[in-house]
Amino acid sequence: SLWVTATATSTGEANTIALRNALGQLQVTNPENGQDAANKNYVDNVIFSDEINSSYVLVATDEGKLKRLNNADEITLTIPTNASVSFNIGTRIEIYASGSGGVTITGEEGVIVRNSGTLSQYSTAILTKHNTDEWVVSASSISAGVITGPTPTYLIVGKNGAFGGDTLTSLERLTASPPWTNDQYTSNIIWTGTCYIVGVADLTNGGLWKTRDGVNWELIGPPCTGLVWTGSKVIAQVNNWDDESGSHFELRTQATEDPVSDGWTIDTGWTGGGTYAMGWNGSYGVAVSINGSWKSDSSGDDWTQNAQTYPAASYHWVVSWFAREDIWVAMGYGNDSTPEVCYSSDGITWTALDPGVMDSSAAYSGCVGWPSGLGRLVMAGNGNSGDGNEFAYSDTGSSSWSVASSPTLRSPTVRSVIWTGSEFAATAQDGEILTSSNGSSWSKVADLNDTASYGQISLNKLASTHRPRLWLQEG
Repeated sequence: SLWVTATATSTGEANTIALRNALGQLQVTNPENGQDAANKNYVDNVIFSDEINSSYVLVATDEGKLKRLNNADEITLTIPTNASVSFNIGTRIEIYASGSGGVTITGEEGVIVRNSGTLSQYSTAILTKHNTDEWVVSASSISAGVITGPTPTYLIVGKNGAFGGDTLTSLERLTASPPWTNDQYTSNIIWTGTCYIVGVADLTNGGLWKTRDGVNWELIGPPCTGLVWTGSKVIAQVNNWDDESGSHFELRTQATEDPVSDGWTIDTGWTGGGTYAMGWNGSYGVAVSINGSWKSDSSGDDWTQNAQTYPAASYHWVVSWFAREDIWVAMGYGNDSTPEVCYSSDGITWTALDPGVMDSSAAYSGCVGWPSGLGRLVMAGNGNSGDGNEFAYSDTGSSSWSVASSPTLRSPTVRSVIWTGSEFAATAQDGEILTSSNGSSWSKVADLNDTASYGQISLNKLASTHRPRLWLQEG
């Protein structure tokens, strides 16, 4: 430490000044004549807290202190929202990672933490509050630093970036260029309760990506096609590559809301290559593709290929459990690129159906919703330009499909449709956002291409933090 001694020249000045350390904090000792510590513009000797041996959330009394965290395993220090703990703007808190496991610095949902990451052993950091829910980390050494921001209620990803917002009419561009190359479509997107996970299938430029805010992305796995969240576990079919065996499919599982790249349980014997459609009904999972169908046990770890040749003529992109009828319904397209439905009561024996709607269309997406408390299936796809037949719906899943009314779209390709908990929502490829309260009548509520700065965009998959677990009967 560098010490500078000064002689008091007037009443109330300090007798000693110290430049304490490389962190740049100015220390003044021995104030006179009752100086009020709350109004001083200098920092006293740092106050050491008791050693903390587990993950920790900051509290109001931590202001101005040094928090010592010590554990042989990695632990987390979390910055709370301003609504939870209203630290003054300008608050500084020091962190010292004394344990070999290190300390990961992060924020609660809604808190922006600039330069967050993991402190290695014997490293220090200063947390400074810059705005209501914005903190900056200044560290002696930190790894995996990212900026995390608020989680958008809706997240849409595509070839030209990510868009998000709290409503479908307030979407903003979050990422101009996705971490995958911008000529690749995304195959699936899920919300786990903590983060969004996106699968991109291309073997060369794809991957399995994680984000909380749509701005910062972390690669957590190889190129991914099938992807499902069970309520406690992420299940993904990936297309991996190694020099010994080349390209090969794997089934990966991870029982956490916040999966990491090295946390997967890997089934290298998985035979479901080319599977895009995976679903979960609360008891077991199913996966279907042109190459066959599979059913899992209750854990989602063990999958068995069904003996029956799956009757799909071509790719099926989505499979949903329709609790109203107690059946699985898979949607895709046949050899002539018209919609095709396959349904099953047990996930083992499947029946193919031509729904007789959306002629000359390819069905790219579908979901179950609950308008008025009654289950309804919606299918969306690629209509003919100007004919408004991009959507169909059914209350049985195995018969009686009807064409929904929808506005004319610039590019009549709808690649994603979800149930938000109160309405259906869909994304058309050319930037148009549509909603429906009942699945039978659709309206355009937003158009991202109306914003000139966005240019031509290509939307692909939509997810929402409001999306319920659709295998449960509502009402």
